[in-house]
Amino acid sequence: MHKRVRMNLSKSLYIRGLQCNKSLWLYKHLPKLRTPPSEELQARFDKGHEIGALARDLFPGGKNIDIEGKTFPHKLHLTKKYIKQLEPVIYEASFSYDQIFVMADILIYKEDGWELYEVKSSTEIKPVHINDLSIQYYVLTGFGLPISKACIVHTNPTNIINAKSDITDKFVIVDILKEAIIKNEEIKSDISHLRKMIRTQSIPNIKPGKQCTTPYECDFINFCNKSQKQMTLFS
Repeated sequence: MHKRVRMNLSKSLYIRGLQCNKSLWLYKHLPKLRTPPSEELQARFDKGHEIGALARDLFPGGKNIDIEGKTFPHKLHLTKKYIKQLEPVIYEASFSYDQIFVMADILIYKEDGWELYEVKSSTEIKPVHINDLSIQYYVLTGFGLPISKACIVHTNPTNIINAKSDITDKFVIVDILKEAIIKNEEIKSDISHLRKMIRTQSIPNIKPGKQCTTPYECDFINFCNKSQKQMTLFS
């Protein structure tokens, strides 16, 4: 008897599934096959967290859900509470809609709606960043939150985080609300496909390729490469 696999997703799992269906299937069915991040990769993760924390200085004094919330339900509760209070700035606001959980880096209240900001340590906007912010827009608007801006915040390539410069010179803010709106229907189709794929009991037949490292290095790459070698030897 096969175990029941949960259909819930998160922002990172959605992005994983777009990169490679097989990676998402393995994460849901055989998570123990993942390879722990290397020191180099972990250092990049840590650097990204540092950039994210630094970007909060663009909108100081916010409520930090990630620190205050002890569990996912608690984070969701606090987010609803602060939204109801029209809290001006919220960090890591947490939402669940359509069984998808996301945390928004920075959420700002304005009279014409809420502004959504996603921070990236990159010096430019990449297609994966648009997908990243678009799934957040899908969840937040589905939750019922009016979004007036959906912005990617990336590091200023001409500044490279100069310690002496003003915080506004360290980052570039780009509103991609129009792109996020256009992607809304596409996201619904993606989610339906990914969940259908997850329900299958057979591992997707996808050979190692560019998707193993682009846009991110997959933590199942060692397993897939080993499996492919074994198939080649016995074919």
